[in-house]
Amino acid sequence: MEDGKLKVLTTDGACKELGVSRTTFEIRIKQRLTKLEKVGTRNFFLYDEVMRLKNEAGKIITPKYNVIA
Repeated sequence: MEDGKLKVLTTDGACKELGVSRTTFEIRIKQRLTKLEKVGTRNFFLYDEVMRLKNEAGKIITPKYNVIA
């Protein structure tokens, strides 16, 4: 981190990084992440938390199926 600035992702960036749709992000993932102060109309989430979630999740698991790809 240069100049003490946090590394963050927007909602769109987090969706792309996790490989999920915006709807899935809003319903299942958003509440697990720390939401930072808005700048204008954009929401920001900590980059490290998104990457940790990405590495831990690995696969999307639904009650009926184990989605691999």
